Amino acid sequence: MTDTVIERRLAAVLAADVASYSRLMGADEDATMKQWWSHRREIIDPLVGVHGGRIVKLTGDGFLAEFASAMNAVTCALEMQSKIGARRDDFPDDKRVEFRMGVNLGDIMSDDEDIYGDGVNIAARIEALADPGGVFVSGSVYEQIRSKPEFSCDSLGEHDLKNISDPVRIFRVQTAVASDPALPWPSTEKPAPVEKEPSIAVLPFDNMSGDPEQEYFADGITEDLITDLSKFSGLLVIARNSVFTYKGKAINVPEVCRELGVLWALEGSVRKAGNRVRITAQLIDGSTGGHIWADRFDRELDDIFAVQDEVTSEIITALKLKFDSNQERLAAMRSTNVPEAYDMFLRARELVGKASPEGMQEAQAIMFKALEADPNYSTAIAGLTLTYVAQFINQWGDDYQSAFDQAIEWGEKAWAANERDPMVLISRGILSIWQRRLDVARDAAERLIEIEPSSSEGLHMLGNIENFSGNPRLGIDLINETIRHDPHFPDLNLHVMGQCYFALKEFETAADYFRQRVDKNPNTDSSLVFLAGTCGQLGRFDEAREKWDKVFVVNPTFSLFERASLWPFVKPDVVDFLYEGLDLAGIDPGPKPDHKPVA
Repeated sequence: MTDTVIERRLAAVLAADVASYSRLMGADEDATMKQWWSHRREIIDPLVGVHGGRIVKLTGDGFLAEFASAMNAVTCALEMQSKIGARRDDFPDDKRVEFRMGVNLGDIMSDDEDIYGDGVNIAARIEALADPGGVFVSGSVYEQIRSKPEFSCDSLGEHDLKNISDPVRIFRVQTAVASDPALPWPSTEKPAPVEKEPSIAVLPFDNMSGDPEQEYFADGITEDLITDLSKFSGLLVIARNSVFTYKGKAINVPEVCRELGVLWALEGSVRKAGNRVRITAQLIDGSTGGHIWADRFDRELDDIFAVQDEVTSEIITALKLKFDSNQERLAAMRSTNVPEAYDMFLRARELVGKASPEGMQEAQAIMFKALEADPNYSTAIAGLTLTYVAQFINQWGDDYQSAFDQAIEWGEKAWAANERDPMVLISRGILSIWQRRLDVARDAAERLIEIEPSSSEGLHMLGNIENFSGNPRLGIDLINETIRHDPHFPDLNLHVMGQCYFALKEFETAADYFRQRVDKNPNTDSSLVFLAGTCGQLGRFDEAREKWDKVFVVNPTFSLFERASLWPFVKPDVVDFLYEGLDLAGIDPGPKPDHKPVA
């Protein structure tokens, strides 16, 4: 008998099996096997060969394949799932064959017939955790593909796997959207696209005025329609942040609806000339691209608010949705009837969105002009409040404390002007967080969601409040919920999630979040500081010192003592962990502030 030669090598292993295989075989054995072999013959075997792999063995309800690189294995797995998924409609839901796939890069042993070892076992354990139709990978694979723009990686944290001595980091991998890849969203609670409940995306209205400077007006109309529709509790509305990623791009509406997980889309255009405005709008079926409703409105600029109300009303009627009279009243509620004030607010809001010191100062000047036109314009008062809060949080200027005093003064005026204005509630919530009045902030966020059930701002605010309140698990759940309304979410959510996992001492996952936030926004000193402290906690001291040094490249006057003094954490744990991590890395961040009480 010839001795078997055992070879050791590094390889990427793809493990796959059929989800609910026993149930499918029990229901219809012949149909199940016919699908399985059809998928293998027409999709699986050809793609494994195209990507330089080999099928090592079949496992009854699945297969094991080996590849020379993690890149090839993941690309192959995603293409398989895409092609198999494209056949979904060919089979009833209860008889459809779907695969779970797991990929690991590690050391394997092989003979002439099979492969063995932890490298194989980890792939199999990860595959068992995967979603039907999904691809999960290990941390070793993630490190190889994380910088590749064609992939979107969602961290699922560390998992203890059967018969594997150390916890393994696991990631969900998807193909990034080619036109504008969505940020990775590390979460085990990532909601599936909402396709059955009433849901809509208001796409950015085109500026047809022939004047690029009128862009702000078209954007403002779009945003106000989003706000109006968000007030109806029976309708899920995609947030401004996500729909504006499609601005200025040639889009296919059904594809956008699939990406955002909605049934319908609203698109249109705005033409503003002198005191005249023309708004066209089309409501589109996201599955077919067909028009459900379309109309054109030619009015005097003085009638702009009436036009918005009319568009909202016609959309609701066209969708055959029923709402109570209170919701209709809230949708029609405006905080000014002065077109000049409204126009200036739209200009200022555009500048606030750029989040720069210069833009914030210019926005303040325009907000003041809006208030000259209408001193009781609560939305503009609240917007002015937020500009001062931004100066304080970011420590813009030599006297940022003075900006905070201004924020408090204007915040009180906004509250006195209109307690039901969504912008007033947003400004009150954010201001109260930094006043260390978390109960007041929570009340404002809950009121906002009561008025605007589809408010991603309200959900984000609640998540941040729970983060500061010492309830990181609840904070994670709330921030995750925002993705239902904001699939292309703001990078600040990554920082909040990082802080939540940091508070839970899940430092590997926290590092993933902070690193992704820095990748998206290299000028974030706060995420760089937390990434440095997290790396210190993980024993990655060189990386910790590198990130600490970058803080002062981004912000030469940064003071951790001053910044930590502002953070309204109810418990001192997060700040303690941060300083401890920096100390472990040999970094001297200076003195630690005394913990302040939080209401």
